[in-house]
Amino acid sequence: MNIVDKLNADIQNILNELGYDDEAFVTVSNRKELGDYQYNGAMKLAKVRNENPRDIATKIVNLLKENENYTNINIAGPGFINRCIERFQ
Repeated sequence: MNIVDKLNADIQNILNELGYDDEAFVTVSNRKELGDYQYNGAMKLAKVRNENPRDIATKIVNLLKENENYTNINIAGPGFINRCIERFQ
């Protein structure tokens, strides 16, 4: 399993735990100054659920931070999650 697959699996588990019916889709960041990887799904979820995308991103990030493999995670703009990992076991 490569890093993107692991990130997708971990975020998918979090989406399931939060009750969000969506498929996780992590990509290599196209803006390296923001991070190595990105997840933009909070924007889509916000439209479907009529919620604030930054609130959704915050819920996801808070659960990611419970895993010691996820450090230096940030939320940019209205709800883009960037740099999901620095180290990976």
